Amino acid sequence: MIANVMEYKGYKVSMEFDAEDKIIVGRLMLRVDPKVHAAAIKKAAKSGVSLNKWAEGIFKAATAQ
Repeated sequence: MIANVMEYKGYKVSMEFDAEDKIIVGRLMLRVDPKVHAAAIKKAAKSGVSLNKWAEGIFKAATAQ
């Protein structure tokens, strides 16, 4: 894999090109307990949204002023 760090709109992002899958990957990586991850997936499903959208809502609520 080829890795780059770039800045976009004030955000730094690490991007990697996966030649085998022919994709560029740049994700927010969080390490959480597998039980917490499973519970979050269930909550997201009950809310009718993806885990990413559900987590975004949690982050917004936690950082609202």
